[in-house]
Parts: sequence; structure tokens; C-alpha cells
Amino acid sequence: MTLTWVFVKIACIVLSIAAGLIFFNVSSPLSKSFKKQQLEESVSLIINLVSYGQEKCY
Repeated sequence: MTLTWVFVKIACIVLSIAAGLIFFNVSSPLSKSFKKQQLEESVSLIINLVSYGQEKCY
């Protein structure tokens, strides 16, 4: 039961971030290259937060 709750919460967070990135990509008036650069930086930041943030949990 707890494992299902955790997966639902993680899926909700992932879907929220994906929806935000898609909305930004569609609605932003910035150039395509600048949007791509910001998207890459955002994804890199999220990956670093998840991977290095786990070290502090232990």
C-alpha cells in the first residue's frame, strides 16, 4: 500500500514537471535555441537535485 502511494506521488511530480516544460515550450515567445538551452539547464538541474540530494538523506 505504501509503495503504491510513493509511486503515485512520484508520477504526479514527474507529470507536473513535464506539463510545465511542455507549456513553457509552446507558449514562450523566445527563440528556439534559447528555449532549448533553458530546457537542457532545467533538466540538468533536476537530475543533479535528485542524484546529489539523495546523498544527504543517508
